[in-house]
Amino acid sequence: MFSFAKNKKTVELYPYVRRICDLTTPNLATTVTGRSEDRFNRALPTLLCPWDDGAPIKEEMTICLTSDLSDRGVRVILNQPLRHEQVVLGYWLQSVEMVEPWYFLGDVRHIQRLGGGYWAIGTQLIEFANKRYGRKLSELNHTAAQLLPPKEAPC
Repeated sequence: MFSFAKNKKTVELYPYVRRICDLTTPNLATTVTGRSEDRFNRALPTLLCPWDDGAPIKEEMTICLTSDLSDRGVRVILNQPLRHEQVVLGYWLQSVEMVEPWYFLGDVRHIQRLGGGYWAIGTQLIEFANKRYGRKLSELNHTAAQLLPPKEAPC
């Protein structure tokens, strides 16, 4: 049986959800932000490891979530503040092209407290790090394997 009351409640929530979307527009127009490149919204599990003196600080490595990326930058969401100027970001997608994780060295440019115990970290990418630091970064591969989706369905 069709319920008009249920349908009305659903219709009434639309403007509120739409307003949340409007207020949290992740990618403002480039004319508003002054950015020269486009950002692409993605939700990707990401390995984040602080970098100091040409090496990863493995003890502080964590998994976070990329919220958007561009040609030269990445925004990740962390559940803790970050106190380092450089980081390595690692990605490992289930793809023929990615037989191993891809690591990028970046300079932290922006830290924003979001609320609820989360921080947004804006990082300017400066180097594809696999070529130059492959041996040092291979020590992160075991943790980076957690970025891959499980082989079996969880249910």
